[in-house]
Amino acid sequence: MFQLKKDSSVDQFSEKIEQVVQNDLAMFLEFGEEYFTLEELEDLYGQWEKEYQLTEKLRSRFVLLCTSSFLLIPLSGLITLFGYNTHLPIFIICFPIIFLIGLVGFLVLFFKFGKVTSQENVGRRIKFAIRNKLQRRGFSKDFEM
Repeated sequence: MFQLKKDSSVDQFSEKIEQVVQNDLAMFLEFGEEYFTLEELEDLYGQWEKEYQLTEKLRSRFVLLCTSSFLLIPLSGLITLFGYNTHLPIFIICFPIIFLIGLVGFLVLFFKFGKVTSQENVGRRIKFAIRNKLQRRGFSKDFEM
């Protein structure tokens, strides 16, 4: 899984291994809930929720940026109608730039965090694991977090 490259040092290699080991979410998804306490699962859910809210906010902003760039097309038409042709190249150049910034940002989020549904499934799985731990401690099935 890990290979020591010629130009990397042992310290960089060990730091990379430590980062992978420190990723509790990956460990949870791979090994399950048995290896985590209730408090660790609650902390993991809190971290997941913060990350999910951040990615949702960024996704919505990138979608808004992409869709709002299309407003530059009719705006450039209005500028032409009113005779301000000197400003027209600005709108023509800005449209693809703004659209591409939004698209690239959205794609970076997609490749880094995956689909929205897969992120939501991870959250449901953590919540289910917390509920199972609470049931084992004697709380009822209807207990809400």
